[in-house]
Amino acid sequence: SYHSQMLSQALLDVIEGNLKRLYEEIPLNDIIYQLRACKLLSDGEVDFLNDCKQKQKQNYEFIKILKTKEDRDFLEFCDALINHDTKAVQNLGKILESKLKTTTNADQATQQYGENESDFGSAIFTISKKI
Repeated sequence: SYHSQMLSQALLDVIEGNLKRLYEEIPLNDIIYQLRACKLLSDGEVDFLNDCKQKQKQNYEFIKILKTKEDRDFLEFCDALINHDTKAVQNLGKILESKLKTTTNADQATQQYGENESDFGSAIFTISKKI
């Protein structure tokens, strides 16, 4: 089911666990064209998000869009945050990326999700293949 366009459950969990910070801290206006350039967002999505006047609403809508993307898109998003010129934003990107790395670490995955080994194996393979 990793072929259907959707973030893996591991990344959805990372997002859900950090929603408050994401809604409050994503500097979407600063990175939106970068996300368009790396094809994470379409023209239509950029226009839609630019029409959201309120920051938290804009970030809420962005996260809904992000959830429909692929895992490598999430990595692009983390990179955009890490390369931002504000320390707080860089830290948010690093936190997300480090959670991503621990979530997709094979040994941990097998220890925590013994019964879903094959799911996790394919998720890790998919992510490493796309990077």
